[in-house]
Amino acid sequence: RFLAGMGSGTMDIHGRRLARTWSLLAQTANKGDGELHLKDDPTYMGWRVGDRIGIATTSRGRSTVHSIESIGKNAIRLKEPLENERWGGHRDVLGYSLEMAAEVVNLERSVLITGDHDDFYETNQGLHTLMTGTGYVDIRHTRVEYCGQRDIMGRYCMHFHIMRTC
Repeated sequence: RFLAGMGSGTMDIHGRRLARTWSLLAQTANKGDGELHLKDDPTYMGWRVGDRIGIATTSRGRSTVHSIESIGKNAIRLKEPLENERWGGHRDVLGYSLEMAAEVVNLERSVLITGDHDDFYETNQGLHTLMTGTGYVDIRHTRVEYCGQRDIMGRYCMHFHIMRTC
């Protein structure tokens, strides 16, 4: 449950680069819709078929996770249809045109650093990473999960202790 470097150690962890990890809905998507129109081009952002995406709620419902079935110009088709409406684009509020749109975030990362899944919620003991000293850490496009050790000072998910360069 520990990943660490000390002294002049270095840590370089780089996953698949995404030019942009999130976008906004360009237009409202209704319950049952399988296609989302995005403000940005998913191909340019580096998104791929099969990537998992999260779509933020714009109501009292829950945010949801979906998989990309196909990609078009500023659009993606989902493998699973939406369970609830998601706002997109602009709305008129008291005479002002305001952008009020759900965030759509790409959750896919090619590098995954994970702690134990089995007893994380019972023990509050996840992966602890630590780098200290004169070395450096460069972590990009990487997902870190089941980490941190609750109720223990200094046992954070990502702990860069008195570093000069991160």
